Amino acid sequence: MTTKTIVNEVRSILSVGGVTTYRIKLTCELGDEGDLPDTGLFVYQIVNELDPQTDVFVRIAELVDVIGDAVIPNTRTAALAAQSEYFRSNILTKEYTDLEVANSAVTAIFDRINALANDYNNAYTNFIGVPTEDIEFPSPEPSEVDNLKTAYNTSYDSYNAALAEQSAAEAGLAGPQTYLATVQTALAEWKQMLTYEDLRVAGLSSVQGTFNAYVSQGESFTSYVNGVVTTYGTRFGSTTLKIDAQVGGYVSAVVADLGKSVVQTYPGGSDTGTLVAYNNTTRTWWVVPTGASTFLRTDQIAVDPSPGTGVGRMTPASASSAIQVGMGPMDSEITTLRNTKDTFVGYTATARTEVVKSGDVLTGLSSDKLYIQARIDEYTALIASAQQSITDSQVAYNTAQGNTQTAYTALEDAYDAAKTVCPNWTPENSFPPTP
Repeated sequence: MTTKTIVNEVRSILSVGGVTTYRIKLTCELGDEGDLPDTGLFVYQIVNELDPQTDVFVRIAELVDVIGDAVIPNTRTAALAAQSEYFRSNILTKEYTDLEVANSAVTAIFDRINALANDYNNAYTNFIGVPTEDIEFPSPEPSEVDNLKTAYNTSYDSYNAALAEQSAAEAGLAGPQTYLATVQTALAEWKQMLTYEDLRVAGLSSVQGTFNAYVSQGESFTSYVNGVVTTYGTRFGSTTLKIDAQVGGYVSAVVADLGKSVVQTYPGGSDTGTLVAYNNTTRTWWVVPTGASTFLRTDQIAVDPSPGTGVGRMTPASASSAIQVGMGPMDSEITTLRNTKDTFVGYTATARTEVVKSGDVLTGLSSDKLYIQARIDEYTALIASAQQSITDSQVAYNTAQGNTQTAYTALEDAYDAAKTVCPNWTPENSFPPTP
């Protein structure tokens, strides 16, 4: 007798509520030579008669579910009509959040389907299909029956122990998962703090750069002003004479006169000097005297060689009122520039102080960042450890599931062995166990 049962398998990966989910959909079909009575391989429990969405998958169908006097209805409608709490379906959809668990589940499901197909075939070949015959009695020795019943009860206890271990392994998996979520939250918070510190460092570094620029600009301006003042003082030193000429007889000086000798000839001698600046509008000349020359007379002064371009005569009131010693053509501008420089010196000092302060704060922030980074490294290591704990717990859970399946198979075998020699026996611990 050939049993050909076809199960169509569709696997898909999707996101459910932001969580990667591995979906497996199985659909049972019968081939041309199929010997199973129908395609109902998957046993469901009806939770709410009015809401099929609440139905719960219980297990893969057993031989007793598809043949005999305790057959579970193969449709939900038939189950409701028969007032049965359970029904069989040809479709099973399961979803898992762990790939390894999903693969293990598929393997376990296929093993149970294969076992059902083999049991069904074996039942027809070696039990239902056996010709009617006379059975000789007495039956097997009572001690053999007792041993088989005891073996069943032992297997039943082992199965319950395996279930308990599976439940404990499942609970053990929840702890590391909760811990991982807690550590991940803490890591995210420390990373956010580091981002905030980076922003503070960037902002303060920018401010420090601005103050550094102020210091640099202030120092450059101070140096420039000092140079201008020095150059001006060199040209218009304390001996420079500012000489004002009267209108009559004044001849404007020209650029070519600058640097040339200026001569004031008077009876009995002359004063000489060098023309360093002039203002024809105010008829003012600036002259650096030679030696003891004073130009304190009203005699004509002229650019040498005579007749030079510029010619003038001192104002007649008095020579002393026309001549001012230690004056230059831009004295007021130089004074303003010097005062501005002094102001900048104060600003520069303030900016330099702020540079030092911001540097101290940046040093503190650097220490804070080192501390935060250490916490990030610490929690990163904790996450790796937690993930390993989850992996270990998942392996333990998968192992416990496998042990449970093995224990169930042993229980099934013990039940079959006892029923073989004692068909009317009903165990105290019913088989299959209540879902």
